Amino acid sequence: MIKIFFAPENISFDWFLVKDIVKYCRDKGIHIDIEKDNGLSITHTLKRQFKITPKIFKNQQVRFIPLSYFLKNSDKYDLVIFQDNLFLLGKIISLRLFRKPKRLILIDNHFFDHSKKGNFIPTRKFIKLQDFSDIDVCYTHYYKPRDISMYKKYGIVKNKIQSRYYSIDTDYFKSNNKKTPSNYFVSIGTTHRDYSHLFKVLKKISLKIQCKIITQLSFKKVPNCVEILNFQPLHKFKKIIDNSLFVVIPLHSYRTTAGITSFLIASSLGVPSLVRKNKVMEQYLKDEYNGIFYSNKTDLEKKIKLLATNFLKRKKIGKNAQKETETKYSNIKFIEKLFKKNLK
Repeated sequence: MIKIFFAPENISFDWFLVKDIVKYCRDKGIHIDIEKDNGLSITHTLKRQFKITPKIFKNQQVRFIPLSYFLKNSDKYDLVIFQDNLFLLGKIISLRLFRKPKRLILIDNHFFDHSKKGNFIPTRKFIKLQDFSDIDVCYTHYYKPRDISMYKKYGIVKNKIQSRYYSIDTDYFKSNNKKTPSNYFVSIGTTHRDYSHLFKVLKKISLKIQCKIITQLSFKKVPNCVEILNFQPLHKFKKIIDNSLFVVIPLHSYRTTAGITSFLIASSLGVPSLVRKNKVMEQYLKDEYNGIFYSNKTDLEKKIKLLATNFLKRKKIGKNAQKETETKYSNIKFIEKLFKKNLK
C-alpha cells in the first residue's frame, strides 16, 4: 500500500483541503499519516465551527501521529507533503537529521516570499543560507509570470517546480437550487479591502437594493443601504452569499492575493462577482465571462447598476463562474494533479 505523510497548515479554508486530501486517499486506497497537532486541531475546528464531522478521519487508512514518530520513520513514506507555516524550516532541518523520504514536496503559498519580504529578519537570513535542492515545490499562482528565479536561488531546479491555483471545497460550497428571492448584494472580506471606495458609490446610487457587508472591520458611519454583518458561522455565511444578487470585492488597486477565496466561494455558488482589477485577480477572473472587473468609482457605480438590473447577465456570468470553479479551482482537481505528478 502507498503511504504518505501530510503536515497541514492550520489556517482558514485549508481545513477543507485536509478533509479532501484524506477523502481522496481513502477512495484510492492510500494510507495517510497526518501530523497530530495541526491535524487534530483541524478536525475539531471542522466539527465545532462548521458542524462537519467527517467519518473519513475515522478510518484504518488514516492516522494522526506526532512529528517525532514521523521523523524516525520518514524513509518509509512514498510521499511527504508539507504546507508552509511558521515551523516549516525547523521541520525541514529536522528531517535532514533523520531518514530522508522518497519524495518531499512543499505546497508553497508564502514561505519563500516571506524569506525576502517578511518581518522576521533573522528567519529570512537563515532561510537564505539553506539549500533546498532536495525539495519539490508546488507554488500558488499570484501574478503572471511568477518569479521562478526566486526558487533557483535556493537550489530548486526547474523540473522540481510545479504550480497550482488557489482551490476550495466545491462540494461544500454548492448552491441550494431553492434560493430565497432577495433584494441585496454582498461585499465580503477584511484584508486589503477599500470599503470607503464602495461607500462613496453607494451614497450616489438611487437603486433600492441593500448591501450586506461581511467583515471584521468596524466603521464609524455607513450609507443607509448598508448592513454590517460581523463574524458569521460558515453555514450562514454560505447562505447569505448563495441568496444574494451578486458579490462586490472592493480591493485596493495594488497587487495582493487577498480576495481570491471570496471570489472562488461566490463563483462556486454560482453568484457573479464584481472585483477591483489587479494583476493577481487576472489569473482567476476572465472579465465578462466568470466575473466582472471594475477600475474606479465611476466604473463601479456603472457595473453595480448593471448587475442589479440585468437578470440575464447575472445568470450567465454566475453559471460560467460555477463551471470554471468546478473544473479548474476545486480542491479535488488540485489533489488529483498533485498525486498524479508525485506518486509514480
